[in-house]
Amino acid sequence: MGKLLKPKGLQGELRAVIFNEFGSALKVETEIWLKTEEVNYFSWKIETIRIAGEKSCIKLSGCNTLEDAEKIQGLGFFLPRDKFEPIEENEHYLVDLIGSHVFDENKKSLGTVLD
Repeated sequence: MGKLLKPKGLQGELRAVIFNEFGSALKVETEIWLKTEEVNYFSWKIETIRIAGEKSCIKLSGCNTLEDAEKIQGLGFFLPRDKFEPIEENEHYLVDLIGSHVFDENKKSLGTVLD
């Protein structure tokens, strides 16, 4: 869904890259999951969010200081599958394509979709 970047200000807000900035699934009170390098997941609720491409900002409940924000900067964040927005027929979420083999129109292998 996205990645937390560097802290913005002193109140625990972080800049973020949101991979689907057109979606409406990310809003105040939405529960997201942060993934650590050790592949542990932690649940946080969104307190405030402003989606604006590479200048998006997010504040999570309980993240109230610069030090709190520094502890979680750089982590990826995800939504539980039941919170995904509905998609049209023949549309796919990227997560569903990971591990798929990709071929060109001549059936030449181009590689595998990675995370």
